[in-house]
Amino acid sequence: MRILVTGGFGYLGSHIAEHLRKSGHAVRILARRVPPALSDWSRAFDLAVGDIADPESIRGCCREREIVIHAAALNEIHCRTRPREALLTNGLGTRNVLEEACAAGVRSFIYLSTFHVYGPPRTEVITEKTPPRPVTDYAITHLVAETYARAFESDGKIRSFILRISNGYGAPLFQAIDRWTLVVNDLCRQAYSEGRIVLRSRGTQERDFVGIPDILQAVGIFVDRPPKVGGVYNVGSGRSSTIRAVAETVAEVYRERYARPIAVEIAPNAADPDIPRPFRYSIEKLARLGYHPQAEMRPEIHRIFELLER
Repeated sequence: MRILVTGGFGYLGSHIAEHLRKSGHAVRILARRVPPALSDWSRAFDLAVGDIADPESIRGCCREREIVIHAAALNEIHCRTRPREALLTNGLGTRNVLEEACAAGVRSFIYLSTFHVYGPPRTEVITEKTPPRPVTDYAITHLVAETYARAFESDGKIRSFILRISNGYGAPLFQAIDRWTLVVNDLCRQAYSEGRIVLRSRGTQERDFVGIPDILQAVGIFVDRPPKVGGVYNVGSGRSSTIRAVAETVAEVYRERYARPIAVEIAPNAADPDIPRPFRYSIEKLARLGYHPQAEMRPEIHRIFELLER
């Protein structure tokens, strides 16, 4: 397949581009610039340089592509500190990419969204039918992007698949890719850099954590055997863990790997959230397409430590 990956030098985009390249697909990366640390790696790809918030700069980026995987977006930190830019990039930027995709006759548009569009859990089980109630700029702008993707499909212009990914984790493809704000990645970096893990909350909140290998598996379904019509799909592990339990797992791996003691502590000013609600992120819809999450957290934690050791 001839595929465009937007944000191909980012955390998820780089993993997806590399995975697709190794699988034999012809991959083009669209990004604002080529990071110097990734310049050698980038030579394996067709490159298009442009800013998705500037439609003129990405003109023609989708030519001769059959699939677009849209991973370009501001992360939750930048969305909070630069909300206007977040709306332009995550929202209108997605519309700009969709316009280019439709003009080029692209068949499928795969959008990497987030479970954050659902807002704080209000029910024990979150399915694709749970009404979105985003409360952060990050979530709001992703829902705007989703709405554009669905609107373009409803007009018959393109087939749109929206993947609402839960709490992703795993080693970045390169150390220069800064995605250490993700919960598991942050806990590993704390352990490695400081020899202790400090939680900023009581750690009682339940979350679904999904590893990079399973995210790649999910994307692969929509590349290799997509449904005939688009839709929204939750992407997760199907299992819930508390933040505290994940921190203890990171600590266990640290002790095994480095033969040193490590403590999991609660910060003195830790938030004391409401009584935690049991939480399950339903992946049954995606499972009907053949998705079977297999990533185990401990091997992925080892890979994160391996990257930190470089």
